[in-house]
Amino acid sequence: MLPDLNNMKNTEFIKLTEMWQDGDYFGVAEIIHNENWELSTLAEFCSYFVKYLGTREFHLLYKFL
Repeated sequence: MLPDLNNMKNTEFIKLTEMWQDGDYFGVAEIIHNENWELSTLAEFCSYFVKYLGTREFHLLYKFL
């Protein structure tokens, strides 16, 4: 059986939001940059990020990206 890529992506998003909550802001930005995310993936992550961490945290994320 093939893995569900959407679940894998969500797991990565969860990991990144947990890193963010732990204060590893540069780590989150570095992963996004080093993996050369497509714009659609970045937009999807931003939507996920706002949903779970809110707009206040998103404004901080925006500055790091």
